[in-house]
Amino acid sequence: MGGKVFRDAFGEPTVSMIRRENVKETLSHLNEVYLKQLGVFEFYPIGSTDERCKSSLLGDLDVVVGSGNLDPKSFRYEMFEYLSECLGYDQVKKVGSIVSVRYPICGTQINEHVQIDIMTSSDASGTAWLMSGGSVKGVFRNLLLNLIAKDRSRKITEDVGEDVKISIAYPGGMLIKRDGKKILESRITCPRHMMKVLRIKANPDDIRTFQGLVDYCTGDPKIRPVLREFSDRVTGATGM
Repeated sequence: MGGKVFRDAFGEPTVSMIRRENVKETLSHLNEVYLKQLGVFEFYPIGSTDERCKSSLLGDLDVVVGSGNLDPKSFRYEMFEYLSECLGYDQVKKVGSIVSVRYPICGTQINEHVQIDIMTSSDASGTAWLMSGGSVKGVFRNLLLNLIAKDRSRKITEDVGEDVKISIAYPGGMLIKRDGKKILESRITCPRHMMKVLRIKANPDDIRTFQGLVDYCTGDPKIRPVLREFSDRVTGATGM
């Protein structure tokens, strides 16, 4: 997510790619030994790091953690300071809204390190759902969700006679505007609430992957036409 931020004096990365077989143990070690001591109770792999993705080799690892009662920005600063003191200030960097850690790989890759990018969120489970995707790049799933939101916006606009726009940010959540003004003060991050707005009648886990969302759209006659626009934008992505 954050790119390779750990490099030596010659500009060469000081982190390695990690084999899938070592991902779970490495993340578990970081969580158990350090993050739980900081009060982290929500810890989710996201994107290609999620075990639903079957990539055998990963360039870095991406996770989101819950910020508890603190706002995500304040908790991110606290986590940065804590991990820097524990692991060394040269092993932890802040890159925008991400804290990147150079972390020893557990398992079969002895004396190797991987970059772990940590996001903070007040709704970690919702952010993890938004950042899902499965074995096909999550960008396809997110594009399809955005097209569903666009179609839903058009239908609501026709019904109420006012311009309604539903948009989804990854991460961030759903924003609804009516005549350019926000309907809600904050974005919607709860998957079930977002699905209710989009009129998607499925369990959130059923559409967590791109293929799961395509399967749902295929079976819902009201949403199925969106697949045509999607296939025009990403030729052959749906296999239809």
